Amino acid sequence: MSELFSIVVYIVIYLMAPSIANFYNNNDLTLIVRVFALKLPLSAFNAIQQAYVSKKMLFKKIFISTTASAIISGCIGIVLAYMGFGIWALIMQYILNTVIVSIALFVQLDWRPEWKFSWSSGKPLLNYGWKVLMTSILGAFFNQLRTLLLGKAYTPAELAYYNRGQKFPELLSQNIDGTISTVLFPAMSAYNDDLEKIKLLVRKSIKVSTFIIMPLMFGMAATAKPIILILLTDKWIESVPYMQYLCIAGAFGTISNTNMQAISAIGRSDILLNLELIKKPIYLLLLVVGLKISVLAVAYTMTIYSVCSALLNMSPNRKLLSYKFKEQVEDILPALILSITMFVIVELITLIKLPIFVMFIVQIFVGVVVYTLLALIFKLEACMYILEIIKSSKKKYRKYE
Repeated sequence: MSELFSIVVYIVIYLMAPSIANFYNNNDLTLIVRVFALKLPLSAFNAIQQAYVSKKMLFKKIFISTTASAIISGCIGIVLAYMGFGIWALIMQYILNTVIVSIALFVQLDWRPEWKFSWSSGKPLLNYGWKVLMTSILGAFFNQLRTLLLGKAYTPAELAYYNRGQKFPELLSQNIDGTISTVLFPAMSAYNDDLEKIKLLVRKSIKVSTFIIMPLMFGMAATAKPIILILLTDKWIESVPYMQYLCIAGAFGTISNTNMQAISAIGRSDILLNLELIKKPIYLLLLVVGLKISVLAVAYTMTIYSVCSALLNMSPNRKLLSYKFKEQVEDILPALILSITMFVIVELITLIKLPIFVMFIVQIFVGVVVYTLLALIFKLEACMYILEIIKSSKKKYRKYE
């Protein structure tokens, strides 16, 4: 079903490609859009594989397939770029990444898709799934709408600064949140009739994920300038403020993600869709306000939206799981306060005149030490939990030596 839908969407995009090219006054986009959109049917097949391995909790197979695809497609993309293929190097890298993941999982799994459809089995899934699908489509549409409007209203250079500033926090948050979601959803789904158990899982997940992601995001915001200068050179220095705002936005993304995973796990996809219908007008309003001012203002308004989105996504679980707003704030606040404290201290280091690489190393060292010491001094629950996991892993390792 998902494969059929992805093919329909691809046909629509294929037909719309000339209009998209005209919108940007770039005829080359017609072929680029049509080729790049091939990723849709390929990803649809891979999504079924991912759902299967997640349900069975075969995370080792996910790790092998994603790692192999990232390395192989990345190397091919670099070679093609070096050979002068330009944008096609990037497009091939994206498509090959999906193809290699699918092939790797196909080789590892005994499961094979069958050309059968059971209406009795599919009906409840369709009732649940179409709302999840609409939620995903709305999210993807509005995310791409931002880029589309920025590209139309401002110069390609200004859009490039925004996109470059977004890449680093996006890469970090998507990988960590994606890993957490892969484990969290099937774990919670196994207890979908035990709301108290799900609440405990959600609380632990929020504590641990905020403990990990928030310092990484605030730390990246504090070290944005040396990161850009070291990795991208001073040509991209204007990306720094974008990166800082979007790092802060990403810090709150994990709160939204965990709450939405819980709502999804107990089968309330209707609430997920309703939340999107409430959030997207807010998104659109903030986007329009930002566009009226500047590209940087868009980054600022997206940070505001991220906080608003987290608050709205927290709301349903007050009734669904009896997870009160006060409890959620208590679970989030320790990591947030420590991360802000670390950010201020790391940011102060920039007042010292040091070579950029030395400053970067010093900032990382000070940030890690400050955050870790504060977590140990105040005995944060998430910190103690992670330490227990590390100790347990060491014992198992010694046992097998």
